[in-house]
Amino acid sequence: MTSPGLLQKNYFELFGLVPGFDVEPQALEASWKRLQAVVHPDRVAAQGLGSSRRLAVDLSTRVNDAYQTLTSPLKRAVYLLELSGHPLEADLSSKVPLAFLEQQMAWREQLDEAKLKGQQAYSQAVNSLRAQLLDQSNLICRQLAELFKAFPVGEEAANDVKQSIQSLMFLTRFEESLPQELPSQESPPH
Repeated sequence: MTSPGLLQKNYFELFGLVPGFDVEPQALEASWKRLQAVVHPDRVAAQGLGSSRRLAVDLSTRVNDAYQTLTSPLKRAVYLLELSGHPLEADLSSKVPLAFLEQQMAWREQLDEAKLKGQQAYSQAVNSLRAQLLDQSNLICRQLAELFKAFPVGEEAANDVKQSIQSLMFLTRFEESLPQELPSQESPPH
């Protein structure tokens, strides 16, 4: 099982999955645990196979990289696009619809206005925005799942996939820019 052939498999083959956007999380995790139990460097070291230790480290790293990629909708979409022969360009800003960028500007304005109203209003606005971002991300993921049903994707579908990926990247960055912990409410006067 610790053969170098595992290093040649794509991430889906490595886990015994059919390439696609919809991945069953429990099946992926079970497969990851099974593979890690076989290729983990400590297991190889315990067997006294020193020459295989480097291979075990490489395999363990590949299994972990594959798992991280396939558990992330964004990374999974980029990987599927690459497997389809359509690598993502470094600068995709021109592929995001203007309406999407305008929506982001409106969200920032809403946050700025809420901040002026006090901490409680700001906290509520941030929480409301997080819910909107989650809804938008889920919508994009459903679109990606539909686009990847025909795998590998063709040139025309690849452009739609790239636009969806870019939108998901923007949503992810926007969500990451939001404050992580906010006071629950303003303190009442004493």
